[in-house]
Amino acid sequence: MAGKPKATRTRKTVYNKAKSRRKTFGETTSKYKSDHQDKVCSCFIEQNGAIVGSAGNGQSSGTLSNVGPLVDGAPISLGACIALDARNGLLANPSHSAYKGLFNEWNTNAIYIDLLFTKDLRDSCDQVFLLVERGNHTVITDINQMVSDVNAKMYQLGNNTQKLTFKHVFGTTQDKINKLSSSTEPVVSDTMYLKILCKGKAQGAIGDAEASIKMRVKMYNKYRDMRVLTGDSISLN
Repeated sequence: MAGKPKATRTRKTVYNKAKSRRKTFGETTSKYKSDHQDKVCSCFIEQNGAIVGSAGNGQSSGTLSNVGPLVDGAPISLGACIALDARNGLLANPSHSAYKGLFNEWNTNAIYIDLLFTKDLRDSCDQVFLLVERGNHTVITDINQMVSDVNAKMYQLGNNTQKLTFKHVFGTTQDKINKLSSSTEPVVSDTMYLKILCKGKAQGAIGDAEASIKMRVKMYNKYRDMRVLTGDSISLN
């Protein structure tokens, strides 16, 4: 004779709204939607000759292309210093100009740069050096000076190296401080700079600016409406 089946107890399920929202990928909204706007601003740089703007204004200087035609065996030296800042005139784009007119302050979370190398540059130069420094906007033109910094990165150029992607995330407290939109240019002591150096010898005759580096720049900006936080103070007297 079969025994009596055991009685099973059913456990009451506790409904957790937060857990259910995560499982269903429910959208979570901030308390104040108008406080900030995330925007990716992009620009393309195809520089011919010297970069406009001297090193004294804390923006950019140097060259990303050979100046004038080169004969066979002539030395090639491309050296540039670029301020990694949304206020840099070289990185200007209409999207950023529109947003900084709508919002009082912004800050840049990260910047991605695609470096594109022309065929003549890949044939004539073997390496390209990249270095990020803070507060130093001097262009480096000597390889020994560049590699003496342990943070310098060296990449081998060749037919398969047509593009390099440089990524820099602003993670320190000093970089996360919002930059006033009323500021017209970066402050040198508070700015990160990307140094680029590429040297070699021309393999055959090279035309004007045919050995060059082109760049596509993407800046991840967070625009903030600080009027919510910095309104007129209320006197209690």
